Amino acid sequence: MNEDLKWLAENVHEWPEFVSYAVVVHCENGPKVVWDRGSTFGETFSRAQWKAARDELGPNHSVDSTEKVWRGIEDGLPPVGGKVEAWFDDGRVCWHEAYVIGRHPREENTVAVSLIGDHESRLIWVDKFGVRPIRTEEDKVVEEMMESGAIGAFFGAGGGAINDAAFQALFKHMVRHGYRKQETKQC
Repeated sequence: MNEDLKWLAENVHEWPEFVSYAVVVHCENGPKVVWDRGSTFGETFSRAQWKAARDELGPNHSVDSTEKVWRGIEDGLPPVGGKVEAWFDDGRVCWHEAYVIGRHPREENTVAVSLIGDHESRLIWVDKFGVRPIRTEEDKVVEEMMESGAIGAFFGAGGGAINDAAFQALFKHMVRHGYRKQETKQC
């Protein structure tokens, strides 16, 4: 079996649905996978080749159900193939859903992402601060509460002595117990 294909089969547990080929790139700090949609800048491997190699290696290389979920920059860079939100200022919205398609070969804390939605097929490089996990509805409500001035509503204009992390915890608790923003109707 080709050594790059073997490495791919041993180290890639899920093949992203939008990808045709993978290329194993050898960097200073070890091999990395670069997802490729058909152009060739190295030996490419298809999903079928990867799956056959995984089958040949046996059950010890199956997807591990205890695989970690990427929680943000505290876990380092997101895994290649993972779905994230990436920072791209298009003048309307700055955070967009994207797939991580590779790591920069020289810049240590940078990944390549493929944006989803309005900017589909746009590929951009982002550093570790330009990517975050996909937010849940709860995360979105808490973020809106943090930005809405709700802190001032609780403790007056000064915000009191409580810090942002404590407010986030308080707002999460409120959302989990049914709090929802009430829209005022205009007559």
